Amino acid sequence: AFGLALSVLERGGAARISVNVHPKSLTTEVFRATTAATPTALMERLFVEVTENALVDADGLAVLRDIRAQGASILIDDFGAGAQSLDLVRAGICDGLKLDRGLVDGLAGDATKRAIARALLHMGRELDLMVIGEGVERSADADWLIKNGVDGLQGFLYGRPTRKLKAQRRFAVA
Repeated sequence: AFGLALSVLERGGAARISVNVHPKSLTTEVFRATTAATPTALMERLFVEVTENALVDADGLAVLRDIRAQGASILIDDFGAGAQSLDLVRAGICDGLKLDRGLVDGLAGDATKRAIARALLHMGRELDLMVIGEGVERSADADWLIKNGVDGLQGFLYGRPTRKLKAQRRFAVA
């Protein structure tokens, strides 16, 4: 997926692309070599989303710092769902948070979820972090997030993956 994102960025334009990267992938030789060889102009248009299904070790943090220094933006994906969310924020290596879909789904009708989301949005503002709601499928949830200052929204409410993208992904993996 990372190579596909870079090839799309190489085509030009002003688009920014977001790519999920598993923490274990950060320290592989292929990932390190690819990011080291990527021009700054492309890295500046890249969001690297660190998934929370595994811990980022010290070597992974060093890689994230390196690619951030090259211009990439670092986002914590599924923020609030994993044990390491706050550790990554405290490390000072992220530019944004993607609120976990479990928090976003049904948010408008759930007082507990709204309180948590409000606190995370406040934290994002205080730390100058971009906050994105992911997994948005209901307009009521989107409206609440917008009213409360979210920076971006992602989810099926705005579009589903297309066959063309799925074909490209299969080709990129093969």
